[in-house]
Amino acid sequence: MLDPEFKNIDGSTIDLTDGYVVLGSGLSAIATIHAIIEASHGNQPKIYVLDAGINRTSRVQWECGYEIKMPSPKFKNSRGRYVYDYFHSALGITEKNFFAIGSLAKGGLSNIWGATIQPYGNEELSAFPYQWDEVRDIYPKIYGILTNESVGSDAETREEIASCPPSSFRTYSPKLAINKNFSEHGGCELDSCNVGCISCNRGVYNSGREIDYLHRSGKIKYLPGVFVDSAKKIKEFYYLTCKGVSSGEIFSIRTKNIFSCLGTISTTKIVLNMTKTSAPVPFLTTPGGAFFMFAFRKNNLGEPNILASQAFSGNVDGECFNGNIFSVSENLMESYFGNPIAKITKYIFGKWLFSRIFVANVYFSSDLQKSDIRNGPLGLIIEAGSKRKQLKLIFRKAMGLTSKELMKKGLFVLPLSEKLLSPGQDIHYGGTLPMKKNPVKNQCSPTGELYGFKGFFIADSSSMPYLSGKGQSFNSMVNSYYIATKALGNVS
Repeated sequence: MLDPEFKNIDGSTIDLTDGYVVLGSGLSAIATIHAIIEASHGNQPKIYVLDAGINRTSRVQWECGYEIKMPSPKFKNSRGRYVYDYFHSALGITEKNFFAIGSLAKGGLSNIWGATIQPYGNEELSAFPYQWDEVRDIYPKIYGILTNESVGSDAETREEIASCPPSSFRTYSPKLAINKNFSEHGGCELDSCNVGCISCNRGVYNSGREIDYLHRSGKIKYLPGVFVDSAKKIKEFYYLTCKGVSSGEIFSIRTKNIFSCLGTISTTKIVLNMTKTSAPVPFLTTPGGAFFMFAFRKNNLGEPNILASQAFSGNVDGECFNGNIFSVSENLMESYFGNPIAKITKYIFGKWLFSRIFVANVYFSSDLQKSDIRNGPLGLIIEAGSKRKQLKLIFRKAMGLTSKELMKKGLFVLPLSEKLLSPGQDIHYGGTLPMKKNPVKNQCSPTGELYGFKGFFIADSSSMPYLSGKGQSFNSMVNSYYIATKALGNVS
């Protein structure tokens, strides 16, 4: 049962019309909340955060057991299983040649994300209704939220967000969302636990922790255990049909101003039902790949690191790609096989194995992967396009360039280790409800407001009209912050 202080319309309807309602608790929600607070200019806005909020000990009504077919070891450990359990059954997802990942957890996928900060450059924003000069001041704000540190000079920031390398390929030190406030051990069971631990994500920014802080400080009212199933507009109000995560209780929430930060799949489900749309809408992803390498020289990339040791970017046929290189570490071995086996492996092979074997990922822009999402009789249907010929060609060319350039640094890409991921396995989703200068149905205005639905803002990556071949967390937060800031001038 929810707090009875909110049940002030009738026995099953909660009135939240006196504030802003933020749906979700992930990274986009955090950026939206901070933007609302700052745009209120010292006033104390009422911000209600509705969230399924599942944690490790939650009692949940939906079945789980969906198999995550992912190459990332973070999806292999049982500690983080709750992060993506229940998502498919709760949303009724059917996949066709697609592997959809989402989360009902408190903090969303930030619980297991890779912590890479890869801002967009001006060229990558060409499809957006805003350009880099309009969001340049937001970049250090988001960087500060993620790291609790200030960003460097504008020149340094501008260099970091270059869309493509100055030549066809370059390597550089990655920027990571490491926050000293999140650096405690956290009861991890791995002996090798350190910053970025695969099992507990030690030191990596987690938006669930930020939600707790914002709630304790009185800046938001956090309402967990709320699964938002649908929405409808009646006159000037929105009525959200919600379900208790543990109880299954059905209730309604009435509000006027909504910022949906549930993630692309969940947000799209709500909107397609609200707009009564049966036709598919585009679903953008960043197709990716993975490969292994052997280093000719010991510690070729410096001391082995749980998190990315190096980042790289390249350009083939005008298509930019980006990737990160990780060491095969003791922490990775423990995550897969447990402490005893990892210790034996380290004792026998450690000095050689943990300094010579590396794994890498690589991502391409959403131009190279066409998918769509639509309502079906039982729930959502997500389907990947069948034509992957251009992507496979670009992937081969990119790997050829990458292999050649990394060889100069003493890194040999192992034969037959190159793998193109299946659609959806990149977990970088967006573009279903894109911002446009002249929006139509199921699109957003340049302020992120859903066409035809005043006060309903799409503040997650669903509203991003293009995804570059990079990690999307930072850029989605920038987009969310921008939308919330602009929206405050258009809501009452």
